[in-house]
Amino acid sequence: MEADREFFVFFLSCLILSSLFSVMTVSSYFEDDASESVEAAELAVSSAFEAVLDAERVGADVSGLIGRLNEAASFLGESEVRFRVGDYDGAVEAADRSVQIAEFVKGEAYGLRLSSLAQRALDLRFRFLISFVCVSVFLALMFLIWFWFKGYYVRRLLGLRPEVKGDVES
Repeated sequence: MEADREFFVFFLSCLILSSLFSVMTVSSYFEDDASESVEAAELAVSSAFEAVLDAERVGADVSGLIGRLNEAASFLGESEVRFRVGDYDGAVEAADRSVQIAEFVKGEAYGLRLSSLAQRALDLRFRFLISFVCVSVFLALMFLIWFWFKGYYVRRLLGLRPEVKGDVES
């Protein structure tokens, strides 16, 4: 009976120790996973910020994206706080939400940047066309005015009669 009791105590202590090690391993896995999720969220928000900044540099209206970028940054801050407190599941959830919003903002910023660049190229072509038309009309008007003035001047010159003065010394 003593052997059964020792075996039972040994078995129970092994079971408790193995459960403690497995909990520590799982907890460590979640901490690493949460840390990676928070780092990924930081990179995603930073990348989205750069994309919004690039879109703004080319003249795109990014006012709508700023609010979404702030929302992503808010979720990033929440995930960092939850990570520090030890709420790894909450940290991963908030970091994933931050990444989703940041990726959406990044895609929208690139779309706005491309549409702004396309609009600028179209505006440039339109201005070249308007300039060409205006210069052409100006030159045509100048030619017509010159042609009219030349005809007027020639008709006036041909209508003049030379005057002879009698007291001219020879």
